[in-house]
Amino acid sequence: MRILKDDIGNIQGYVYFEVAPEHGEASIEFIAVSPHFQNQGLGTILLKEVLTRIFIYESIDKIQLSVSNTNDSANHVYHKAGFYTKNQLLSYSYLR
Repeated sequence: MRILKDDIGNIQGYVYFEVAPEHGEASIEFIAVSPHFQNQGLGTILLKEVLTRIFIYESIDKIQLSVSNTNDSANHVYHKAGFYTKNQLLSYSYLR
């Protein structure tokens, strides 16, 4: 996990990831930037840092993440970093 804080300790954003070098895989589970700190490039900074940490393991050849296809700003950051859309998940909700 990596947490970004400003000079006075406010959390700006965080990323949580998992690495399975024995399987050659990693996943970015959560990445978020606080609304007060968005549109300042912090998501890109977090993503670059986590990719650097993941690629310490030479066996990693696959990184997965899930993001809503309607989250245009996140998808822009991921595509710019080299990720591509592999599958699209359909989700359902049950309302009472």
